Amino acid sequence: MKNRYLIPSLLLLFCSCSDFLKEASKDQIIPKTVRDYSEFIFGEVYNKQNSSAIHAYLDIMTDDCKDFRHTSNGLLASDERLGGWGYWTWQQDPEMPWEGVLKSDPAWGHYYHQILACNIVFDALERQDVPGDEQERIFLQAECHLIRANAYFMLVNLYGEPHDDAPEKAMGVPINDLVGASNKNFSRASVADIYKVIRSDIAAALSALKAAPGDGSIFRWNYPAACLLASRVALYTRQWEEAAAYAGEVIAIRPELWNLETKKNHPTLSGSRFISKDNPEILFSHGYYLIPYFASGAVGCFQASDDLRALYIGGDLRFVQASTAATSTGAFVRLQGSSSGLGAGLKTLPYKSAISTTTGAHGFSLRVAEAYLNRAEARANLPGQEERALQDLNTLRENRFTAATFVPLTGANGNILQLVKDERRRELCFEQSRWFDLRRWDRPRIAHTFQPDRTAGSTVHAYVLEKDDPAYTLPAPTSVMNLDPYIGNPSRPERVQTTL
Repeated sequence: MKNRYLIPSLLLLFCSCSDFLKEASKDQIIPKTVRDYSEFIFGEVYNKQNSSAIHAYLDIMTDDCKDFRHTSNGLLASDERLGGWGYWTWQQDPEMPWEGVLKSDPAWGHYYHQILACNIVFDALERQDVPGDEQERIFLQAECHLIRANAYFMLVNLYGEPHDDAPEKAMGVPINDLVGASNKNFSRASVADIYKVIRSDIAAALSALKAAPGDGSIFRWNYPAACLLASRVALYTRQWEEAAAYAGEVIAIRPELWNLETKKNHPTLSGSRFISKDNPEILFSHGYYLIPYFASGAVGCFQASDDLRALYIGGDLRFVQASTAATSTGAFVRLQGSSSGLGAGLKTLPYKSAISTTTGAHGFSLRVAEAYLNRAEARANLPGQEERALQDLNTLRENRFTAATFVPLTGANGNILQLVKDERRRELCFEQSRWFDLRRWDRPRIAHTFQPDRTAGSTVHAYVLEKDDPAYTLPAPTSVMNLDPYIGNPSRPERVQTTL
């Protein structure tokens, strides 16, 4: 149901002049109480199940995907690769798809809308006499701090340069501290300054949540989820001890993982998607949209890459090798498609989540598993903590393999940090984290292929993202640059195709 609360500054900023002059609907009111503002935040700012894809392109830019194309003469419109071509091939202007009609990137506007809404709520609570329950007031402030922190975190990892050894010199994103309309031109703050804002918001939220923990719903920010975000931020900024401590706080409160073998053999849970209301490891369920690039019925789409699939060994229930879709049972990735029809052909596609009406949860979630992975990575980077890193990995893996096939990892299996990275890739695949991991680790060379003409024997093009390529940073959307060219953009090289 659409939220009925309106905030005047949001109306002024996000409506056209003609819309703004129209009489407001009679079922919409200006928020006056703490509960009003809380309902506004939940209804208009939280990500929920919707049809608007915010950054559906994140996974297709990585090495976790390869393209699928069927050689039938099916409808061109059902070739989903075309819409993602600019991101798949890391073009100078990734918003420009193969067809040549701009496909606007909405992520920038989405997250800055969240930031503005939180600024307005903070301003109202500080400057006005807003009546309401004090516990609800404190919790609302915590929510807004976390929404704003997460928004800046996403923005700086999408459009800011990677956090390396000199983050104070790296180009970040603008800081918006406004609470209303303004003709101000924005410039980019440094990556270091953005992370200062993020850390400040998280610290304020954690303090507030200890005083007012809320109702524990997985559909609103809560203390364990806030600790996981804090762990993620510390990990991305290489604060290893802090990352381990925050992850440990999550695990101390919510240690349970969903054992995939138990789930598989459960009479009522065996058919549940992994991201669902039945999963005990979900901390925060925060939105979902169908990603067209993974459409099983399309004549062209993207699927799991060969090297991702090769990471799963026998007994790993996250991906089970199969010869037909009917025998594919992987909880995370599985064979899908058909042998006939417009989108004929079998593709190895994500299978973790589905719409909330069938799973009871939104498809994007913060999970306990990430806490184990964050702590393992932090420990792998701390002197003398390698064995404890392996303990975290083995705790996770024991819940992903059949009991008969699980063999604990040891130092003999290879470099501990590489083991952590590989496990993170297996566990978090297609949850929109791989691109960020590649950026913060080593920004490797990646090659993608693309065949514009699907007929058999047609020319295949190859595109390469070079190691440390500037295209690991996305440009601000064209619509943003047209309004405010002072923001500036990274220098992305022209992407030259080669022929295979």
